[in-house]
Amino acid sequence: MLRLNHFLSLALVLWVGSALAQSPHVLNTFDGTDEGWEQGFGTIQNINYDENGRLTWETDGSGGAIRDNFNNLNAIFQPQAGGVDLTGLSAVEFVNVMYTGDDPTINVEFFMQCGVGYTYKGSSALIGHDVQFVSGVPQSITVPLSVLLPTEIAWVTSWGINIRAHTAQAQWSLEEVRSLGPSLTERYIARFTPESPDNGFQSVFVNFNGDAIQGNGNVQSQAGLSINPAAGVDGALEFVSLGGITSGGNGIGGALSIGNGAGKFSEVPNDYYSRPTDISNYQFIDWMCRATGPEGESIGAALFIQSGGYNYQNLGGQPVNLPADGQWHKLTGELTGLNFVDNVERIGINFYGHPTDLTIQVDHIRGHNDQPTDVQNWSLY
Repeated sequence: MLRLNHFLSLALVLWVGSALAQSPHVLNTFDGTDEGWEQGFGTIQNINYDENGRLTWETDGSGGAIRDNFNNLNAIFQPQAGGVDLTGLSAVEFVNVMYTGDDPTINVEFFMQCGVGYTYKGSSALIGHDVQFVSGVPQSITVPLSVLLPTEIAWVTSWGINIRAHTAQAQWSLEEVRSLGPSLTERYIARFTPESPDNGFQSVFVNFNGDAIQGNGNVQSQAGLSINPAAGVDGALEFVSLGGITSGGNGIGGALSIGNGAGKFSEVPNDYYSRPTDISNYQFIDWMCRATGPEGESIGAALFIQSGGYNYQNLGGQPVNLPADGQWHKLTGELTGLNFVDNVERIGINFYGHPTDLTIQVDHIRGHNDQPTDVQNWSLY
C-alpha cells in the first residue's frame, strides 16, 4: 500500500545504514552452461562445463586468465548487466577451484576488474599474495572487497582466475562464484547532495513525459533538473512541474527514474553507466519530496520500478497526492509481490497532471524494511 507521511520542520538528518547495498547471491553457477566465461589473456583452452555443474578449462603451462564476461552474459544473477554492484557486501568467494595434472603445485592469482575504466585488481591488492594449489585438492578462495574503492565495488565488471606459468597440461574446474555478507535492512539509493556522484544527480533523469518539466523538451535527459544545495538536509533535486500539460487529452506530469549509476549520466546522455540494483531484501521504497505552489494545489504521484529487462511495475496502492504546501512528505511504495526485484534497472516516480506550475524537490530515495512513520530516521530539533 502507498502511504503519504510528512514532517513539519527540518534541520538535520541522522543517516542510518549505507548507500547502495546488495544482498549476497550466487553470481555464477554452471549447470548446463559456461555462463559466458571466456579467456581473458594468455592461453586458456577448451572452456566448457561438465555434468556436475562445474566450469572446466585447460592450461598448457604457459599461463593464462579465465574470467566472467564483461557483460555478465548468461549469468544466473543479473544476466546481461555489464557488471554488478557489490556495495555493502564483504567478499566474493570462488568455490571449489581445482586442477589435475603432473605439476605438483601451481600458483593462481584471483582478480577483479572494476569501475568505468575496468581497473584490474589482482591478488597482490586483494589478498596480498597468490594462492598455491596442489594437484587434485579443491580450495574455496574468499576475496575481500574491503580494499576496493566505493566506486569500484559499485561496479565490478568482471572477476576471474589467472593461472601462473607452470610445466605440464592441467585440467581445471570451478563450481560457482558467490558474493558474501549480511543483507542490510536499509539503504539510501540517492541523496542529491552537491557531493553526490554525477554532479549531484546520481544518474537520475527525466524518463518520460518530459514536456511537463520546465526546460526539458521531452528528451530522456537531465535537462530541467538541478541540484539545490540549500534545500532539504544537505541538498535536494529540484525542478518545475508545469501545470496544464496534456497528452492525448489527459493531464500529465513528468516521470523521473534513477539507475544504480557510476556517476556519468550528466556527461554521457544515455543510461549505459547504470548498473541494475538489487532491492530484494527491502519491503518499501521512500521518495522524500515537497511541492511548493498556490494554496490548495496538489500533485498526484505513483512510484514504479523497471526490472528484469525494463518491465514496468507500479508499487502497491497507487496513486497519492503530494500537497503543494512547502512541507516535506514521504511517499512510500511497497515492493511486496513485484517481480525481478533483485534485478531492477530503474526506480522511478511518475507525477500526474495538475493545473498550475509547481516547484518540486526530492531530498532522498531510500529502501528499507520498517513500517513507515511520520518522521522515520529524521532528527528534528
